[in-house]
Amino acid sequence: MVTRKRPDRIDNPGPLLAIMRTCRQAMISASTAVKPTGTTYQGLGAAVSAIDALAALLTGRQDYFWAVGGGATGAQRRQMAADEAMESGRDPNEIRPIGGQP
Repeated sequence: MVTRKRPDRIDNPGPLLAIMRTCRQAMISASTAVKPTGTTYQGLGAAVSAIDALAALLTGRQDYFWAVGGGATGAQRRQMAADEAMESGRDPNEIRPIGGQP
């Protein structure tokens, strides 16, 4: 029997992260329409937590999907632009930081 060694990491997690972002946003949106103490709400929250945990494994950053807000520093804007570039498959050097000068 032939044994193949598979890698433990995904080479290009960007497209997967983009889909996860959309799914996470849909889960959060759906949770606003149900009873906050109900099982559906709890299930949606568990799914969001699982998405956050997988994003942390893929990127090494637990805050990958967390909102930065309007007071983002230059470094945070550059990181957001790099994240957007990775998710869209573009070169991070071609994208200008969100909300300000590079």
